Amino acid sequence: MSELVIVNGASNISKRVVQMLTKSKGYNKVRLLDFRPYRQSVYAFQREMSAQGVTVDKRLTNNG
Repeated sequence: MSELVIVNGASNISKRVVQMLTKSKGYNKVRLLDFRPYRQSVYAFQREMSAQGVTVDKRLTNNG
């Protein structure tokens, strides 16, 4: 199982890049680290990725 870790990946541009990478490189899990990972748009992205067989693990990050 290969995993892709994305920091600040909840933007629309980042989500499209993640989709392209998971398709071309064969990642089947994405760990999404973001300041606001629980927005409705991120849930929609998670459903899209799940339909493609990719698991999305959302994590809240803080400014340290």
